[in-house]
Amino acid sequence: MRRVRRCAWILAAALLAAGAAAPPAPADSGWALYDRDDSASGGYALYRRQAPGAALSTWRLEAELAAPPEVVWSVTLADLVEGRRVGADRRRKVLRREGDVFWIHTEIAVPLAADRDVVLRMERRRVPGSGALRIEWRADPDAGPPPAAGVVRMVVSHGFWEFTPAGPGRTHASYESYTEPGGPFPAWLVDSLSSGRVLEGLADLRAALAEAATQLPPVAAAPR
Repeated sequence: MRRVRRCAWILAAALLAAGAAAPPAPADSGWALYDRDDSASGGYALYRRQAPGAALSTWRLEAELAAPPEVVWSVTLADLVEGRRVGADRRRKVLRREGDVFWIHTEIAVPLAADRDVVLRMERRRVPGSGALRIEWRADPDAGPPPAAGVVRMVVSHGFWEFTPAGPGRTHASYESYTEPGGPFPAWLVDSLSSGRVLEGLADLRAALAEAATQLPPVAAAPR
């Protein structure tokens, strides 16, 4: 079981803040509630959708976070690009940067299966008129070095984080992702492990936000 859980990285898209009660369902159709937490400190709602022609489920997470959008945006990008919380079984490298666009190559050792790697094009941007801050990514398999012998390159992966104001010092966060890991994994197993990975990512981001809050200088942490 431990080895199976370690393999879960290939079964979900990447990655994730502090909370309140779970937000309502997204407005667009097709989403089904998969899991939710209505607690004051860790609220979230996790949805899934099976798009026509897709092999696996798309996942969507909604949560309210106890930090301003700019802070959440910055901490999330640092974790995704710099790999501050990357496990010992993976290596991450920024291949190049062009302004707000990053190309990131991640190699991951997988027990009981072929190793994987993925090249992601990741972009941060502001959404004009809405005040939303976004981080978007998609696989760009030809933008990096060829995979090593025996390594399976993931060629289908895309998603985003979107952060919008939700009152003073608070953020509404929406996360969406779809990834095909490749290999003979049954869809039910992929979906089961993917949902767990999404929630683990949310817990990691919440921890990163809490850590960032303690590192603010006194004047910034307690403005007059």
